[in-house]
Amino acid sequence: MLSRSSSQICVLVSFLLVSVMLPLDTAMASPSFSRMDYVVGSGPWSVAMGDLNGDGHLDLAFAIEDNGTGNTVSVLLGNGDGTFKPAVSYRVGRAPMAIAIGELNGDGHPDLAVTNYWDRTVSVLLGNGDGTFKSAVSYSVGPLPPSLGSVSIGDLSEDGHADLATVNYGNNTVSVLLGKGDGTFQSAVSYWTGSYPVFAAMGDLNEDGQLDLAVANSAWVGGTSGVSVLVGNGDGTFQSAVNYPAGVQPCSVAIGDLNGDGHPDLAIGNNIGNDVSVLLNAGNGTFYDAVNYGAGVDSNVVVIGDFDGDGYPDLAVPNFEDDTVSVLLGNGDGTFQTAVHYAVGPYPAWLAVGDLNEDGKPDLATANVWHNTVSVLLNTSIDQSNFALFAPENGLQLTTPPTFEWSPGIYDVFLFYSVFPYLGYGYYPVHFWLLDISLPMPSTWWNAIDPGVPCYWAVLGIDTVSKQRKVAGPWTFTKE
Repeated sequence: MLSRSSSQICVLVSFLLVSVMLPLDTAMASPSFSRMDYVVGSGPWSVAMGDLNGDGHLDLAFAIEDNGTGNTVSVLLGNGDGTFKPAVSYRVGRAPMAIAIGELNGDGHPDLAVTNYWDRTVSVLLGNGDGTFKSAVSYSVGPLPPSLGSVSIGDLSEDGHADLATVNYGNNTVSVLLGKGDGTFQSAVSYWTGSYPVFAAMGDLNEDGQLDLAVANSAWVGGTSGVSVLVGNGDGTFQSAVNYPAGVQPCSVAIGDLNGDGHPDLAIGNNIGNDVSVLLNAGNGTFYDAVNYGAGVDSNVVVIGDFDGDGYPDLAVPNFEDDTVSVLLGNGDGTFQTAVHYAVGPYPAWLAVGDLNEDGKPDLATANVWHNTVSVLLNTSIDQSNFALFAPENGLQLTTPPTFEWSPGIYDVFLFYSVFPYLGYGYYPVHFWLLDISLPMPSTWWNAIDPGVPCYWAVLGIDTVSKQRKVAGPWTFTKE
């Protein structure tokens, strides 16, 4: 099976299409979503996904702030089809803001960790394995209130126990609480970051096998904004922060390989900038300059997922002021297409991604803070995993016409070829046909090719229902 092309190849094939089929556009159609809202409590600031009761279905957990009086976590157990049971609430500290799901005490059941703004604490709720939780136990995280950003879970000290990291925008630090393995934690140790940090994520950024921290610094009331990278030593301690500029007032960071080179990159949601910054990894844990892509108004927590099923990572971010989620489709090389916006409930403050209805496609859930709801966006995009072309190996010398085989699924497939590398000028003969499972190149085409001249070919698949398009190629063969 032949791999998909790079963005440069896509441009080349788009030139070809202009020459032959002017109305067609090689850009993928935007993914589609169906929306359902659920009431979860007054003031849901954040949302996390995980299988909380061990039934194999993803559930939702929310931090419910309620102007400082609600002070609860709401849990909605999933039915496996994208619908949920009514919310059940658990008390935590004052003004809970951020929530994370992880296994904290070694019993195999998922637990919850929640930051509490006014208490300056993180609450831990140990899970019973059936979707219910024990009473919260709280741990101090700093002398000033933690931000309304994140709490992250991971093994920072490589002792097999889960640790916690949260941010303190009042004193420009990130706090690390090392786990004891039984669901309790050591006292917090703080490390300097940039100005007014609001979000921290864990990942092995320099690929040394040890977890590092990436922290979004908002510079909310001054200072230098951007992202701080704190390289982990593997024992739960960290080296001094290295700061990288991003957009205006960063408020979140996500880690993932955005350009397919095997190295973890960074995506930053910029609150005031109304955009997303992408910082590609240089391959050694340092990062190239940020490139910004427009989103909506007041962009918040960015997530990574393949929303259109083309195998390339995409970005999604909620926009607090215009009640939308923006999806930016990835080109596979670390660049992204223009954002497409999807309506959600009012004031979406947080976004989580996961397969909520178990159809193999990533869905989204937003915490709509001043609407007391969660918006669930089920991904209804056409599955493109059956896009498969079987053809001669690239660059072969052939003595007989090549045969192309297609695994068609629901696609109409067109194959293009030319004896010239510049397919888009329109001065040269470019041919196409509808491919039906297996088809040799017509003899009239084969006979028209001069021996020793490379023949360039590419393929376009068009979904017969959604009209989504996928391109592959070009490749070459030479007639002997």
